[in-house]
Amino acid sequence: MYIGQDERNSSRYLLHLYQGGIRLPDRDYYFEGDSSTNHIRAEYQKHVPAMLQLLGEGAATAKQSGQTIMRIETALARRSRTLE
Repeated sequence: MYIGQDERNSSRYLLHLYQGGIRLPDRDYYFEGDSSTNHIRAEYQKHVPAMLQLLGEGAATAKQSGQTIMRIETALARRSRTLE
């Protein structure tokens, strides 16, 4: 939530609400079953533990934390707005 200029009338300020919590581009990346989306999701599941290791976590802890992060993001995506 933030206050910013109205996108249609720059002389006004409005309260803007936005949704966050997931890192893939939109909620469908967590659920679609096509080969491209499956590949992106698989690579993301490798990326998260790799980043955690760069932050100093051990390999086993990073892998477990990566799985937890993916479960949390998937739960958030399930309740996120669709693009429509």
